[in-house]
Order: sequence, then structure tokens, then C-alpha cells
Amino acid sequence: ELVDGLVHGQHREPRRYSLVDHVACGMLVVEDGRHGAMESSVHAGFDAPSRSNLIVERQRHGSGVLMDAWAMGEQPPEAASTVLVGDRTSIVLEPPALAALDEVRREQRNLLREFARRTGLKARFREEYVSFDEALAQAEAQPGTAVVYDATIGELDHESGGLPLDGEHVDVAGHLREAPGVAVAGPCLIPRAGAANPSLTTLALARYVVQHMS
Repeated sequence: ELVDGLVHGQHREPRRYSLVDHVACGMLVVEDGRHGAMESSVHAGFDAPSRSNLIVERQRHGSGVLMDAWAMGEQPPEAASTVLVGDRTSIVLEPPALAALDEVRREQRNLLREFARRTGLKARFREEYVSFDEALAQAEAQPGTAVVYDATIGELDHESGGLPLDGEHVDVAGHLREAPGVAVAGPCLIPRAGAANPSLTTLALARYVVQHMS
């Protein structure tokens, strides 16, 4: 909104920008204290069909342990949200974007099913969207049973791609094409989110932009 206002002023006609985020699907299981309350976080590998990294975490939970196995994947470029900026700002997922995201979600669930099979977990899958909090409540009510949850666009705080580097609005040095002397830095410059936290990429881009400021 700040960039749009700087470049276009107070024109009310909506303009379109893209936006991508990570897509995640996971499973929670509460175990009793017999397994030991060891805290850990393990990168269990990358799964190509779902474009996702599988992370397995354990943490203390009451007198027992909470295990969270989750796949964090890339929102495909063709599934980018559309941000309309004008009189009002709104974010829209078009039908083709929803279809592409559904495909990623299906593959993530296949990955989790295979993880449950290999580890001997009894897993409860539901077709409808289940939030993390809802899944946690169900896992607490059924110790030993893994409950699947989803994180949709906007829930992981990894939004990016609104002003991709060397794209329509920003040049290769991070400067606004229509506002000389103004540079932008941050996740907005990343054209694709990948399947990992963008912190280091964001810092590297910020350093890159600063180095190219006159």
C-alpha cells in the first residue's frame, strides 16, 4: 500500500500485485511421560512431489510430550494470491490458484501418511480444513492418536513476492522503477517462497539492496 500510494498517488482504480506464502500441513500427537520429555527439532528431508520440507519436533507438554510433524512447502507461482490495491485493499485467491494449492495439500498429506506408516502412528485425517488449535485439542483428548492440521495462506507470516526483484515495479538493484531514489528491501523482493523460512534470504537481500544504493 505504501509503494502503491507513492507511485500512483490517490487514484482509486484498483491495481494488481501478486503475493505468495508457504503452505503447511502437519500432524500432532500427545504422548505420555514414559517417552521422556526431550525437546528436539529435526529436518527429516525434502519431498519433491509436495515441494515440502518435513520437520519433526518434540516439546514438553504437561507431564508428557507433544510431537509435531509438519510439511512446509512452496506455494506454486501459478497459485499466487492477487492483491488489489486501490480504494480498498483485498486479497483474492482465484480458482486456478486454489486448485494448485489443493494439489500441494494432497501431496503433503500423502507425505504425512507415509511418515505415520513408517513410525507406526495411528493418524486421524479429515478432508476439511483443521486449524492447529483444533487439532491440538483433539490430540490432547486422544493421547497416542495423531491429528492432522492445516496452515493456509497468511498463517505462517512468510508472505513474499509483492514486488519481485527485477520485476514490473522494482529494478535489479531494488529501486522502484517509477520513483527514483526509493529502494525497497525484504521478503517482498522474493519472487518464490521456496520451502524454508525466508529469514536468511531476507537479510541477504537487504544487504544487497543497501550495497547498491548510491
